[in-house]
Amino acid sequence: MKYLYKYGTRSNEIRRAKKELYFRLALVVAVLVFFVLMVLISRFRPRLPEEQASAFEDRPLDAQQAVNSPQMMRSRAEVETLLEQYEASKTSPSSGLADLQLLEQAIEQQRSVIRYRGSEIAAKDDLDLLEELLQTYDEEMGGFLFAQSKRLEEEAEAEVGQQNYESAIELLNKAIKLQNEINEQHPRSSARNPARLHQMRNKVLAWETQPLADRADQLKEDAYRLASERRYEEAKASMQEALEQQQILNQDYRNSRSASLSRLKQFEEAWEEIAMAEDVDKVQELIDQARRALETSDQEIVLNATEAAAIMQRRLIARFPGRTEQTEILQEIARLRDSGASLSSFANITTLRELTREALRQKDMETFRSAVADWFRETSSFLLRFPSSDLVSQINAPEVTYLHGRIEEIPAILDMVDADLVPVPGQEGVLLFRSEVHQALYTSVMEENPSNLQNPQNPVDSVNWTEAVDFTRKLEWILARPVSLPTREIFVSALGQVERSEIATIAWSSQNTNRETQPVKTRSANDLGFHDLLGNVAEWLASDSGELPERVVAIGGAVRDSDARLARVPEEPRQPGERNRFVGFRFMVRN
Repeated sequence: MKYLYKYGTRSNEIRRAKKELYFRLALVVAVLVFFVLMVLISRFRPRLPEEQASAFEDRPLDAQQAVNSPQMMRSRAEVETLLEQYEASKTSPSSGLADLQLLEQAIEQQRSVIRYRGSEIAAKDDLDLLEELLQTYDEEMGGFLFAQSKRLEEEAEAEVGQQNYESAIELLNKAIKLQNEINEQHPRSSARNPARLHQMRNKVLAWETQPLADRADQLKEDAYRLASERRYEEAKASMQEALEQQQILNQDYRNSRSASLSRLKQFEEAWEEIAMAEDVDKVQELIDQARRALETSDQEIVLNATEAAAIMQRRLIARFPGRTEQTEILQEIARLRDSGASLSSFANITTLRELTREALRQKDMETFRSAVADWFRETSSFLLRFPSSDLVSQINAPEVTYLHGRIEEIPAILDMVDADLVPVPGQEGVLLFRSEVHQALYTSVMEENPSNLQNPQNPVDSVNWTEAVDFTRKLEWILARPVSLPTREIFVSALGQVERSEIATIAWSSQNTNRETQPVKTRSANDLGFHDLLGNVAEWLASDSGELPERVVAIGGAVRDSDARLARVPEEPRQPGERNRFVGFRFMVRN
């Protein structure tokens, strides 16, 4: 507006005002650019150190005079001589600080050379040589100081091994001082290591706090020992002091590895354990008393001891909540209490179980029906009233449930089995089923029939080893006598001596069938009265490798085998879960 007022408002006068404005702005920009360039030049051009630059204030020599001056030439020659002496001394085994003094002299002479330039700007070659000398000096001095620092650190570690912490800390502080000197005064040295300095300072802190930590650990160990000796008050006092020591560590030495929150938590948990120790021991004594009484069936002592233990345990849980192991102990007490309360009921169950088994062995069906009904009723009541009793596993709930559910079928099963049990020669007290288990018997016991070719009188087939074992377990409940798959020894004893010529009359094979199983006991029995030990279906043998072995054996061959193969009494290793339409089984009973 000022310019418009000066030149008027006509168009030519407005243009003249704009030109003058633009000119003044351009002049300001040019001045600013000039100053920026001067700052950049003065900042990035090579300069002499301040002490060298100040030397030129009184010595205004031109560059050519400085380069050719005798004093500069002597200084250059002195630098070269000192460097040669330094290189020669490095090969000497006694080299050390004297070598570094040579380097120091060479550095000082090189600085003299630079001062004689007579200008603030030094020659690049001279500056490069000075930098090289300084680099070498820092590297050598840094290595020398680092070796001393490392030796002091190793001596400090040895003192710590002897638990001389004060001496160790003194030595390590000297090592820290040397490393700090390297880091601050010799920046060009490869031995400069801020991380090592930090690590050593942490070591000092750890060693300063180690006696306190050891004291706390010892107090805690003493507290546990005193508690085990039932000196509870002394144990509490010792643990309280240990906790206070650790709290001091965490408060005053936070950077120490002995002052971690996890360590403090361990001491707090230990304090709780010691504070609980007396009551915990009393509860355990009551639990042990209840267990001993349970073994002698002293119901009154069990109930009194568990009731007292439960009261004390609930108090402990209220005082120290959040400790899961204490809740588990309360659950254990409840199991013991249920076990004690169930003793009389368990005694009734045991009596009814033996009565039922004896009735089955005597085939007294009237007594059996009455006893098994009472046994089932008492067992059901037991499970409802005492679900956590330790005696639950001893009441044979699966057995009584099965027998009660099969009351009507059991007489027929007993008749089918007893009629076909035959003694095995040379095996006292062992009876072997006369034939392979037929489908009618299997279905009566198991309430299912897995056979491929279904016929009540045909041997059960396609039954795996595990199912055959399950059949023997249920049949053992029915017979009230031990039942199992036959061993190889029992099978061979029942088979006896077999002549090749007998195979056609005693076995179903591929030569007298269309490779399909036939009804049991339709071929002649052998001399000992057993049918189908060879042919028809192969038979599972018992295993001595536990309840679920990796491999089991089927013996005796099947209808798919020739007479010649059956005469060799074939044995086939199989997996327990394998199903095959040519494999079945028979069982043995021990009196």
